[in-house]
Amino acid sequence: MLRKLLGFLIIFLVKLENKIILLFDRFDPLGLSELTYRGRTYDWQYLNNLIISNKAYKYLKYFWETPDLRPVKRNSEKHRQFLSKYNEGQSLVEKAYYIQALQKFQEASQIYAPEKLAELIYLCQQKSQEEQLYNQQLFTIKQKIKTGKLLEAQKELRGILTKFRRQDGEDILKNLDRIIKGKIAFQAGLKAEKNKQWLEAEQKYKLAKENLTELTEVTLRLGIIAVKQAKYPLAITRLAGLTAKEASYWRGYAYSQQKKWQQAKQEWKNIPDLAVKKQLETIQYLQAKEQLVTINKIKEAVSNNQLEEAREISLAYLAQFGTDSRVEYNLYQHILPSLNNQSWSSKNWRKISEATEQEWLQNKDITSLHNWNVANYYYYQETKQPQQLTKLISSWSTAIANLQSNPLWDNLPWLTRNMINTEELTTNLQTLLETLIDSYKDTKIDTYYQLRDKYRRELLAIKLMQKSNQGVKINNLWITPQSYQEYQTYFPQTKIPNQIWGTLYTDWGLAIAACLEGDRSRGFQLQPSQKPTTEIEKYAAQYLDYQIGCYYLQQKQWQKAIKPLEENKNLITNSADYLAEVNQLCQLQRQELDEKDLDTKLEFAQFWRTLLSTPEANSYFAQLRVSQIANSLNEETMTETEAIKQLKLLQTIDRDNPLVDNLLQIVLERQELLEIFNLMENGRFTAGIDKAKSSTNQGLRNQVAHFCLEISIDAANNNTLPREEVIQLVKWAYELDPTDTECRELYYQILRHV
Repeated sequence: MLRKLLGFLIIFLVKLENKIILLFDRFDPLGLSELTYRGRTYDWQYLNNLIISNKAYKYLKYFWETPDLRPVKRNSEKHRQFLSKYNEGQSLVEKAYYIQALQKFQEASQIYAPEKLAELIYLCQQKSQEEQLYNQQLFTIKQKIKTGKLLEAQKELRGILTKFRRQDGEDILKNLDRIIKGKIAFQAGLKAEKNKQWLEAEQKYKLAKENLTELTEVTLRLGIIAVKQAKYPLAITRLAGLTAKEASYWRGYAYSQQKKWQQAKQEWKNIPDLAVKKQLETIQYLQAKEQLVTINKIKEAVSNNQLEEAREISLAYLAQFGTDSRVEYNLYQHILPSLNNQSWSSKNWRKISEATEQEWLQNKDITSLHNWNVANYYYYQETKQPQQLTKLISSWSTAIANLQSNPLWDNLPWLTRNMINTEELTTNLQTLLETLIDSYKDTKIDTYYQLRDKYRRELLAIKLMQKSNQGVKINNLWITPQSYQEYQTYFPQTKIPNQIWGTLYTDWGLAIAACLEGDRSRGFQLQPSQKPTTEIEKYAAQYLDYQIGCYYLQQKQWQKAIKPLEENKNLITNSADYLAEVNQLCQLQRQELDEKDLDTKLEFAQFWRTLLSTPEANSYFAQLRVSQIANSLNEETMTETEAIKQLKLLQTIDRDNPLVDNLLQIVLERQELLEIFNLMENGRFTAGIDKAKSSTNQGLRNQVAHFCLEISIDAANNNTLPREEVIQLVKWAYELDPTDTECRELYYQILRHV
């Protein structure tokens, strides 16, 4: 009905405004003046906002084909076509494209031909001749630019634009000015470079580069003058990315001056010039000479037992000259082992810990891990500092996770791997670390909690590694969460899947580990404040929200559990374990609710059902809704019709619920009985009886039968009805419920007395 009324209203408005548009079309289709129609003044801005505008089409599309609106549609489209061509022509005139504008205006004149349009057509015809001459001259200028006659083209174009200005000519002139300015600056730079005026040359080249960004020769000259000033790193930076052979030559030269022989040879190897080949031979000689000098320095340092100096010189040698088997063998087989022995003999545990940490991060193998772990243990024993115990938790846990692959066992000839009880050894090592952590329990409780949280996460990760083979592996070594987080920048990028073990490697790991170990209250306290960004962080945040929701349910604070659980409904319902746990907690929460507070119980039931929709949730919700509907019926705040509707909806939520079925049966019987009595009260007694007979509800039929008998008994005793009507009432009662003993006795008794 509303849509129909809206349609009539739109049709009325369209017809009214169409009359105005037709008047404008006849006298002033361009809308350049005002129009007074039936005492009302309209201007074109008003018409532009009429309901007949483009914005109205979405409302009119259902009504256009109405017979009365078809002329309106034709007039509207005709007017719109005219304005479209007119506006396109105006836009072209503003841009000085008169030839194209003339075509648009002539097309518009085929629709309407107002005086203003004729003036515009005349203007375009006059200007078209000027535009044709401009186009010819612009073509000639473009040809001169292609042949390099830039100054001549610049001068002529300026003259043309004083007579006929158009944006394409302005753009060409702007580019010409830029290119000429750049070329003048470049020539000035060449002259300054020739005269060794380096600062002047650099300024001119930079100016040329600003205007000639596409000219790589400018960048090349900037690199060359940097070389000539012995600014070799700057020269290499400026020449980077240039592929010309001249650029390769100057880069090679800059490298050679810094004694970077390998890079110099790489730059020059593909340059066939004879002079360059001779320079390559010179480089080979200089490189060999410098290598010999450096090797002698290494030997001298070793002879003087200056092992750290020998190590630094060796590493610098390999970085400069590349692989050399002699230097590498001496470094890794003699210098570094000797340094290592000196370091451990010194018992400077801070220094040993730092050195072994760097060795572990560089090698990432089981030997360096073992050394680092041992050093950390002794360093903590020396310092007794919590931060050092945190580092020990990291190395100790990682070492335990990789206990099976530790080469230490191969160095014990009296034991074989089969003789080693790794489970017992693991337990002993864990107990040792736990004892160190527990030492803070009585003195620094906050520190104890922090250390315990970190160690708990490590233990859980190790358990998952050993039982489920789940965790981060690098170089075939397990990396525990503490190590991974602390040294993540040193490890190769690892894709961590959206699984529980993966969450331990995020900032949410400490909180999740606490929850998984049954300490949800601590997990709640450890919740990070920052927002998750990566996929695994988002998954971890969702899982922690689930745990927090469970924590609130455990605490019988179900209102606080609503937000974290509802926001992660998919996570819960996609896991049978999570769904079962939340469902169980909701059943426990249900037992704690006040039996008399129906509204609160319903609010909880709705939350439970919406979240999980389990049979238990649906049954509980249906049970409470039945009570609510029954109360509303008793208080007469709900009609039987609405109650039936709500009860049938409950049947779709919880099938075969006896409470729902029973109340629905009662309400249906009550409604049907009222309909029968209403028919009887309104004088349609026979219709009421027929309706009762057709009912499948035996209880209802019995009630109507007794009602008929009561009327017949009262009528027989008081002679208020004729004998025939009394007999009819008795017959109806018998027909309604022939199996009822009382009905049969009354039936025969009444028949005997009437």
